[in-house]
Amino acid sequence: MSLIPVNIIIGEITVRDIIYEELPQIHRLLNESDETKALLGKKESFQFEEIKERYLESLSSVSDFFLGVYLKEEIIGILKGRFENRSCTEVWFLTYVLSERYRKRGFGSKILSGVEEWFGEYYSIYRFCVLAYEDNSNAMEFWNKNNYKLLRRTNIKHPSKTGAVVILEKTEDKNGLKH
Repeated sequence: MSLIPVNIIIGEITVRDIIYEELPQIHRLLNESDETKALLGKKESFQFEEIKERYLESLSSVSDFFLGVYLKEEIIGILKGRFENRSCTEVWFLTYVLSERYRKRGFGSKILSGVEEWFGEYYSIYRFCVLAYEDNSNAMEFWNKNNYKLLRRTNIKHPSKTGAVVILEKTEDKNGLKH
């Protein structure tokens, strides 16, 4: 469990810490289509052990979180990230994906906004950062639409993908106030 236990209610949607028994559902979600895998920078299927390892890593670090997005108790997405305490506390979103049937219908933006508001309201965290592959046009469109701006560009080499990675940030609250 993360440093901050998360249980966010956004209308009919709940965002909360994932429990071990839900990992098979996460595995199915991440492998539901080639598009889903591509959004996460993968060509091949996710192995269950890989997901289990990421989950256990998040449990062993007080700054990491691994959240499920639920609609009526059905897992429809995941949000994985970490807290960083630099000049100000910030949240990094490292993985955010919804099931295909909930994409491009406003769910992603609604959930993201609710999560950002929750961190602002309960923990005064208003700085959010995200890593994205620059050539992932769907991800870039989503983050730009949600007011994330380019902070810097870098190149990384990863076993499953190589290319330009951008760090995007958002540093304002729901009232448009910069922090």
